[in-house]
Amino acid sequence: MALAQRAARTLLSYPLRLCYIVLHFLREIWLFCCDLPFFLCGAPDEIAARTRKSAEERDDWVYLTVETDSGQIEERYMNGNVTPPAGHVLVKLYRGLDRLWQDSAVMAVVSLESDGGLDLGQLRLQWNLENCYAVDSTRAQIFETSVPERLSPVAVSTLTDNQFWLRVVELPSRRVQNMRAYRLQLIAACTGLAQVLSMLPILLYRHFNQALSLLYDFRELPADFREILREARCRVCRSVQAGRGDAKECHEHTSCKCIHNNRPQETVIMPKLKM
Repeated sequence: MALAQRAARTLLSYPLRLCYIVLHFLREIWLFCCDLPFFLCGAPDEIAARTRKSAEERDDWVYLTVETDSGQIEERYMNGNVTPPAGHVLVKLYRGLDRLWQDSAVMAVVSLESDGGLDLGQLRLQWNLENCYAVDSTRAQIFETSVPERLSPVAVSTLTDNQFWLRVVELPSRRVQNMRAYRLQLIAACTGLAQVLSMLPILLYRHFNQALSLLYDFRELPADFREILREARCRVCRSVQAGRGDAKECHEHTSCKCIHNNRPQETVIMPKLKM
């Protein structure tokens, strides 16, 4: 009886294990599809890099002198003193709660809702964030809201009372961080491949020039062969001069510049053949 129960449990365990493997595989596929936008679209760091590049082009920086233990240091920050129009608020995205007093990663002027509230969901979609939380700068912590991803008019007024902008942060999960890291690695690989491909026409041009120079050298080869033949004929003439050859052999080489070419040819009378 015990053996039969054990056999039944063993037989039932295989379908359960197979179902677990299939469900786990489907779950991983679903999570990958959910995280795929973070791989295809730009991360906040990429947006910040583009923002800094545009600031470099416009020279849109604010220079501040900071007192440190070693002396005064001049630091520069992106010009964030943007006065938003009526019905709008300036929002700055920071890289973490411990970096609220550093330079912001991204900033944008966002329109408020009709009642004066703010929808953080549009910021999440605009900056391709996994989540978006408002920050209470006085306590350096996340501002808790009753409705997720929405700030009431009172909350917007409270968070922007002591400052001219609203601070928000993103708390990404490990999966999203991995997808962004894969994206950066792929971009770096594609950038290296693009640099190699951009150098390919230059390399082809250089090799083409080398091939042309070789063709030009081959074109001059017959002249070299003529020089070699002329040298060989001169050797024949020198052998005639030394008395070791036939003079007729030298006179036949009209291109030879030896002195033997100037000798008058001897008239040889051939006897007539009797028929």
